[in-house]
Amino acid sequence: MMICPHCQSQQADGTAFCGQCGQPMTVAAPAAPVAAKAPIDFKKFIKPGIAVVAVIAVVIVLFSVLGGGAAATGFLYVQDGEGFFLEKAGAEGWQHTDDLTDSNIGESILAGGHLFYLDRGDSLYYRPADDPEGEAVKLSSDVESFAPSKDGDQVLFVSDDNLYFHDLDEKTKIASDVDDRFYPSLEADEAIYESDGSCYYWDGNDAVKLFSEGSLKHITNDFSAVYYKKDDAFYLRDLGDEDGIKLVDDCTGTSPIYEDGTFYFGQYVDPDDPSEGTNLCYYDGSTTVTLLNSIKDGQFCDEAAAAFIADKDDTYYVAVEGTLTTLAFSEKINDLTFAEDGSAIYLTANVCDNHGDLYKIAISGSTAEEPTLYDTDVYYSITCSGTDVMYYKNHTDKSSDLYRNGEMIATDVYSKTVTEDGTVYLRTDYDNGSYTLSVYDGSIEKIADDVHSFVVADNGEVAFLADWSSSRDKGTLYTWDGGDPEKIADDVSRVDAVQCVTDELNSNFEN
Repeated sequence: MMICPHCQSQQADGTAFCGQCGQPMTVAAPAAPVAAKAPIDFKKFIKPGIAVVAVIAVVIVLFSVLGGGAAATGFLYVQDGEGFFLEKAGAEGWQHTDDLTDSNIGESILAGGHLFYLDRGDSLYYRPADDPEGEAVKLSSDVESFAPSKDGDQVLFVSDDNLYFHDLDEKTKIASDVDDRFYPSLEADEAIYESDGSCYYWDGNDAVKLFSEGSLKHITNDFSAVYYKKDDAFYLRDLGDEDGIKLVDDCTGTSPIYEDGTFYFGQYVDPDDPSEGTNLCYYDGSTTVTLLNSIKDGQFCDEAAAAFIADKDDTYYVAVEGTLTTLAFSEKINDLTFAEDGSAIYLTANVCDNHGDLYKIAISGSTAEEPTLYDTDVYYSITCSGTDVMYYKNHTDKSSDLYRNGEMIATDVYSKTVTEDGTVYLRTDYDNGSYTLSVYDGSIEKIADDVHSFVVADNGEVAFLADWSSSRDKGTLYTWDGGDPEKIADDVSRVDAVQCVTDELNSNFEN
């Protein structure tokens, strides 16, 4: 079994690119069994001096504008160093560039009917996505990162450490000495970027310095304000105001900033002596309250204002919207995860030989219930998709029984991929880098045997490589949209689902 270094999903041995996020698998050999892990250390949020970085698994910054919204359809694939665009499953692919590598394929984006992409030499091009005979127009050379607008009529990019705006007719230089990680608005007519240790906001005409020697934490989804940390204080600044508003002092770090502007944060017990430890506090949008003194470990929900905390005496607590519940539970916890909406916490305890007991903490309103036993003899690593909890039992190196919400849905599963709509793709009968690919959506349907890797478009269409030659690193490309798979091309080295600019920013950043 291999673990993707970007999204941490389980992948079949020998997989070149992750079937979940599409990024290269940097582990050349099968991964060793994963040791049972302890609760996530809250100190990663509270340790002084750690710079905030963006939650972006790849260098190309266009992914900071990918989110929920319009569905991404179609696929891109590499064949003998050339790039091909496949509009939909079963369609005929057409060449969009004659110079593409497997690693560059992820640096392509569909926006407003235009396909933007980097070639092997990192030159940025765009061309119509609905016209195989359409002209490919070069916008710039030596591009480090780029982000087109949602409508595909303009683009921001960094080249030679300079940030540019291009309206597809001419380019305008915005700033010099820019970090290649910048943050565009959905229309690519505004941007936040860092240069020489300062953070700036470009409003489409002029650039304004937001702060110096601080760290960016969060950009609101409407691109109207930023949260940042500077000199142990945490600030909110409206992009139309001249100064930031200090929200909290002696801040050692924060949880994600939730949609309503609330967040948890750490605060020194004694600002003059950090060794005295950290308190857990909550900001409700206007005031702060200290919830717990001298915390030890903790983990936050990404989407809802919920947290699981342990203090220095190993007493467990759940905080929901600033309300703290003390748990009588005293078992040793090995792993935990939140339902995406914050309605439950699932945790494994008493793990021995990678198996243990699974417990559920139900959350209603701002109240958390005591953990109740959910299942036994569960493989310690658990995941949530929406409100569903998924886990393995009878786990071995090559197969497990897969459960969802307490019900077994498949046997002899090597690994799984779960899409945002809850559809489960199963890898079974693993053998030397290949497996049987099936889909579960209430019942199991086999897609194909001898599959090496696959990707899923947002509309549920699947593209996969089969009959893989490890000596040539190539296979046969098929697509599936229900029914029988359709062969597309031979000698394909990489396939990826087309990425689209949509209506939601990925705007939280973590320590």
